[in-house]
Amino acid sequence: MGMTLLGILATILISLFVRLLGVEIGVRHLPLCRWLVKVAAARLPPEERPAIESEWLAVIEDLHSPTEQLLHSLSYVWSAFRIRQAIAPETRLDSIKRDALVGQLAGIGLSVMLGSFFANRYEAKMIPFVKSHVTNSRPIILAVLIALVLVMAMAAYANHRILVWWFIRREERRQARLAAADQDQP
Repeated sequence: MGMTLLGILATILISLFVRLLGVEIGVRHLPLCRWLVKVAAARLPPEERPAIESEWLAVIEDLHSPTEQLLHSLSYVWSAFRIRQAIAPETRLDSIKRDALVGQLAGIGLSVMLGSFFANRYEAKMIPFVKSHVTNSRPIILAVLIALVLVMAMAAYANHRILVWWFIRREERRQARLAAADQDQP
């Protein structure tokens, strides 16, 4: 009886959240579509960006359905990435982002392995400590788990952005040193 009631409440909450999200997307879809088109145009060669951006925005504004506009904007982003791959299959920035992502995933894997090792090894000491601070309720445990996952996702994203910035900065410094060395040679 309790699980059925909990399931019904969860279904109602999920449907309300999806409905609210749908209303928000319907109200705010045009700025999102414009932003997606700007992101897509930024992936193309600099000399073609203004013309393509204005053309794509005109096409988006001609469509009548918000869903159609949003899906079309997303298709432009996908197309821009494919066009960029066709123009320059392997750029230095892509390899830097890939290296940062591989390093980050390796770090996350290592931290999960170490965390599970210590959790298994010190389980007898950790369980009484956790039980004294957290009530033994499934909704509370689920909320804590969701909060931990969200915090980990935000930390992983911030870490990725910092790594990409650092790798790009390092590459710019290397290019500047090479250019300075080329100028110093007679």
